[in-house]
Amino acid sequence: MKIVVKFGGSSLASAEQFKKVADIIHADPHRRFVVPSAPGKRFDGDTKVTDMLYKCYAEAEAGKNFDKQLKAIEERYNEIIKGLSLKLSLKEQFETIKKIAEKESCVIVGRCADYALSDNPDCINVFIHADLDVRIKNVSRNLNITENKARDIINKTDKQRASYYNYYTSKKWGDSKSYNLSLDAGKLGTDNCVEMILKFRELMDAMK
Repeated sequence: MKIVVKFGGSSLASAEQFKKVADIIHADPHRRFVVPSAPGKRFDGDTKVTDMLYKCYAEAEAGKNFDKQLKAIEERYNEIIKGLSLKLSLKEQFETIKKIAEKESCVIVGRCADYALSDNPDCINVFIHADLDVRIKNVSRNLNITENKARDIINKTDKQRASYYNYYTSKKWGDSKSYNLSLDAGKLGTDNCVEMILKFRELMDAMK
């Protein structure tokens, strides 16, 4: 039996909390899949990293300097890294985020992006799906595994995605009301999905 465990918020707010989570995971060898989310509040009056990210995005979207907000997020993660005695650096990742936000549009896959960018009038939310049989054949071929194994991977991944999305947005993952477009890649194919998204963007721009 394999167990999926999820941690986030205050349970990952500091290095000490990370250590407690590690103990919980290691206490049961069946806990094989771990789903983490952003660190929460360390104490009363503290700010969740998710809210810090929203504020950073709002500043960037408004064309304002967001160095202070981004630095605060970096410091939060570096505090955890130092407390765990890890040899990691977030400098490159944060520099990439900063450069993208400053100069161009971007594509965000998952991560509750439709919810996070719900106030952005230029954001296009797309849900790409396909029948299970089509997905099984694609995963089986791309990963060179049996169709039964592919089915297991798809079912587990879908459950994790739905759990993550539903928890953080209080909405239902896959609900058409959350998206501007819902495309069946099994019928359209990847290239045609791309063409439809680009055409939608073109039409939206023409209506401004």
